[in-house]
Amino acid sequence: MFEVPIYRCSLGQYTRQMENDVAKHLRWLEKASGGVTREEAPHTFRVAEEHFRGTHGGRWWYNQVIGWLRICAGQGAIWGEVCLVDAKRMRRKMKKHYVELGRVFELQDCSGNPSDEIFARILDEIEKLQRCKPFRGRYFELGPLRRIGPNANWQRIANAN
Repeated sequence: MFEVPIYRCSLGQYTRQMENDVAKHLRWLEKASGGVTREEAPHTFRVAEEHFRGTHGGRWWYNQVIGWLRICAGQGAIWGEVCLVDAKRMRRKMKKHYVELGRVFELQDCSGNPSDEIFARILDEIEKLQRCKPFRGRYFELGPLRRIGPNANWQRIANAN
């Protein structure tokens, strides 16, 4: 079994959004404090920035996951199952309750195919999935799968019990 996290947006997009929002917040703080600048009150601004980051999304790596694609295998088949946040709108700051959507793809009879072909089919299925609602515009963190996948014996994995 291999799990691929699904994010609301990429790390780069998230970082840009967060930096813009932090800058807006600190400009508001400077204005609300009567013009006191960061240089004049560095501790206050540092605490305000840390608090804002923590309460408005936190670190991207785990806090921004909105779902999981689990790649499973057995009895000659490989399939993908998804759990996704139960929400109409995916926001940077949200309480999360995951619901199981079930199987989203299945590759039957993988036992006779070479591992590199099986892996290519898995990536193709994930690519198709990314174009479908509710995954369109979401970011699947495929880096670890792309690094490990070519070295895996997918034939053997598919036949595992």
